[in-house]
Amino acid sequence: MYRLTPTTRFILKQPIGAPIKDDELLKLDPNKIITIGDVSSQKVIDIIGKRPILAVIDTRINRKSLPLSTCDKLIKSLGPCREVINPAGEITDESVHIVQDAAIALSTKQNRIRCIKTIGEEDLLFLPIVKYFPVGFIIIYGFKGIGLLKVIITEELKDKVEWILSNMQIDQ
Repeated sequence: MYRLTPTTRFILKQPIGAPIKDDELLKLDPNKIITIGDVSSQKVIDIIGKRPILAVIDTRINRKSLPLSTCDKLIKSLGPCREVINPAGEITDESVHIVQDAAIALSTKQNRIRCIKTIGEEDLLFLPIVKYFPVGFIIIYGFKGIGLLKVIITEELKDKVEWILSNMQIDQ
């Protein structure tokens, strides 16, 4: 399990990626889009008309539960979700394994995991997604005060994520 340290918490409070407008979403390859967050996932579905290759949700916005009808609509749009407990400020081993499974299933075209629903916090799953998904995939997520951000997975970003993970507290 990984836990944030003061240093890694500070680093991750800074936005990674560039703001993206709704019309720019239409120009992206939907087979390479990963979304993190309920609003980001729903917005991609609404604008592109297709679900992302992987969505990570927690059925909460700004730490408040979404109305049940909104949750049902989102989960219905995404397909079955694998649930994982992932407390705030942490990345559990189970969360890492589910992200790994999703990346492997994508590359082998077997029983894809299309949705991960966290009980707790979903934001930090950005790190294992960058680590395990291929270069060229695109992460769309929301950042408070900015809106949607687009991050393209690159080797440079993978190196940065590896550094962040290595500087988190690692519990066995």
